[in-house]
Amino acid sequence: MRHNSKLNIYLIEPANDFVEINIKTIPLGIGYVGAYCKQQFNDDVNISVFRLLKPLLNKIEDGEQPDIVGIGCYDWNYNLSRKAAALIKERFPRCMIVLGGASIEYDQESNRGFLQENPFIDFLIFGDGELAFSTIVQLMIKYHDKADCINIVKSMPIDGVRTLNGKGIVMGEPFNTVEDLSVIPSPYLSGFLDQFLNDSQLMPIVQSIRGCPFKCGFCVSGRQSSKFRNFSFERMKAEIDYIRCHSTSKSLRFADDNFGILSSDLEVAKYLRYSHDIYKYPAVLKLLTSKVTNDRTRQIAKLLEPLCLMYLSFQTLTPSVLKNIRRSEISDSEIRKNLDFARRNGIATGSALIFCLPGESLKSFKETLDKTFEYRFDSIALGVLWLLKGSEVATDKMREQYQYRSKFMLSENAITYFNSLFSLEAEEIAISSKDIPFEDWKTGLQYRCFVDMMVYNGYAKELLYHCLTFGIKLTDVIQELFDNPEKYPIINEACIGYRDTYLGLMFDTEEDLHKYVKNKIDEMRENKESIELIGQDRMSYPFLTRLFFDDPGCEVFEEIADCILDLYKGNQSVLFSELTQHLKDLTIKLIVNPKTQYEDEIEFESKYDIKKWIEDGCINQLWDYSLDKPKIFFLRSRGSDTVKYAIKLNEKNKVNCFYFFRYLNSSHRRRVIYEN
Repeated sequence: MRHNSKLNIYLIEPANDFVEINIKTIPLGIGYVGAYCKQQFNDDVNISVFRLLKPLLNKIEDGEQPDIVGIGCYDWNYNLSRKAAALIKERFPRCMIVLGGASIEYDQESNRGFLQENPFIDFLIFGDGELAFSTIVQLMIKYHDKADCINIVKSMPIDGVRTLNGKGIVMGEPFNTVEDLSVIPSPYLSGFLDQFLNDSQLMPIVQSIRGCPFKCGFCVSGRQSSKFRNFSFERMKAEIDYIRCHSTSKSLRFADDNFGILSSDLEVAKYLRYSHDIYKYPAVLKLLTSKVTNDRTRQIAKLLEPLCLMYLSFQTLTPSVLKNIRRSEISDSEIRKNLDFARRNGIATGSALIFCLPGESLKSFKETLDKTFEYRFDSIALGVLWLLKGSEVATDKMREQYQYRSKFMLSENAITYFNSLFSLEAEEIAISSKDIPFEDWKTGLQYRCFVDMMVYNGYAKELLYHCLTFGIKLTDVIQELFDNPEKYPIINEACIGYRDTYLGLMFDTEEDLHKYVKNKIDEMRENKESIELIGQDRMSYPFLTRLFFDDPGCEVFEEIADCILDLYKGNQSVLFSELTQHLKDLTIKLIVNPKTQYEDEIEFESKYDIKKWIEDGCINQLWDYSLDKPKIFFLRSRGSDTVKYAIKLNEKNKVNCFYFFRYLNSSHRRRVIYEN
């Protein structure tokens, strides 16, 4: 099998790259596996690591036969991972193929079915991969001289590994968890991932904590190890410094599902803030904060205020639905405590909701949306329900219980096409349930478009908070707009256009999606940028760009202001109209437009203390904040270095402003009000 005394190992987390790399992060998972394996076996192994499939295949074509190929398999590369495995096995039948990653399921029967359907895959690893993969390598080193070495290894139960021997599953213990993370060498500090740090397309990604104790039904993280384990602060500090000094990217992502849940994360946050202040690194920070909030998580939010939002993600506020998805309810007092802290310290806040969760109706969802908005978050994301492979909601039991119907949509940029290889990734999206008919779900898409534009991106939040102070709910405004398309054509054209575009790109089966893309692939090859508009993540960008960046007057806000005036039932119409128009003018000034010359500071005159109104949570009516004389306020970006960095990147794609939206949190896309 081998060409020399060393075992030749290839590791890959294959990303699609028909247009550009669809997963723009360094492959950290296989970095950990490879660095640990190299430490264990040193001169007994040669290890090559890849992000893209084509370089791996080219290396094979050059005559370098792999003995083992380890593939990181996730929802975003599930089909490509299997096709890569099939291609390699066809070329080298004696090459061992090992699949690990978040898309590997725990259930033995699911493992059996998967291995029977994909006979070119020899082993599956569930959970942590370092110990399990190294055990496989150790056995291959021992038995490599045997003609049937793969079958010999298949006959041996290995902790954390599943394989098929005949028709039966062979496995050891279900997990082989790394209890002490210090035994894993850093793939950055060891130089193992240096080749990727030079690629400006790839964002470095680090991990502080492993484990998730939450069993959310729509997620896969909690189905693996629930025990928290963390890398030391000294190691995290050294990795941040190493990446800053060696990476061409100014962005940094954390792989943690609950950053801030352990005390060690506070020290990491302090160092991130120090690095940002002293070295302007990271300029962009992406991380998911803990689902549990306390004094530590609030302190972390304060430290990272220039870079991140303080998130309190609800998914839903309907008690029965929370129970159905195994999600704990956050008390009203805890929510308000966090939001009050954020406002006092100038921290942007965000939440997230999911439409079509088990047991949710359109009526209960609207109630959740209104209640969430009444908390006055700076940003609220509204997502559809993905039926992720390995999640509880995607199981046959849940599908049958809630009568889910689904369709498939192309994942963002998820196409690979070269030579004879064609592969794509699909997102399976729930489009109806026993509680939400399809027509209601389509209405939900229009809501999603409006919320994404006006609430998540925050472009109309001051106007909409103004409504709340007069008893006008968010859903009242949305319904009034949608019920009168002739009166409000701009917003309806956008929301209906988004809905129809979305529906037109959904397919009953993955096979139908595959045929559609395959039939258009030659057309797409000539205009690859058109693919940017197929996946749901980018679908809203043209609508956002057209409404807020291409139209300097932002006429859509005139429609929203008119709608608000129509809904007002009080007896001070003149003053209410003045307040509404004033906030509309402020709304336009707050927008950061990546298509125009960036201004560090804009002046805005007001006879109301708009800064104090916002600091107080927009709870009271704006006329309560009247000033004795007009005052000049200053509108500045929350993090100007971060915004300038994203705008510079956006010069590559000004049409739909992809890089502006991708690299900026919603809190950076608008200015903040200062007094001096």
